Amino acid sequence: MCLFVETQYQCKHTCFELYLFCRELFHELNRINDPDQRAIYPLPFNPCCTSCEPYSFVVGSNAHLGPDGRCQAGIVRTNVVQRVVDLLERCPYCDEHGL
Repeated sequence: MCLFVETQYQCKHTCFELYLFCRELFHELNRINDPDQRAIYPLPFNPCCTSCEPYSFVVGSNAHLGPDGRCQAGIVRTNVVQRVVDLLERCPYCDEHGL
């Protein structure tokens, strides 16, 4: 399972950065960087691992989010190891699109 850091900006956009990658992604990176493999045919980068995307969900029949946005009941499953709120920097999306 890959792990991510989530950054929320003042504009309400959210960006994820890779914190630590999983073995599936590590093997895929080794495979596409192997010169012998690349010489045979062009290799697509396809880790085929659903945990290589950031996710968060709540498990439990009576789970709900409280006023502070935290889970009040149930179990939160996520691969986001840290959440950061950045009120000073502009997000990469706004910079790219001139917003």
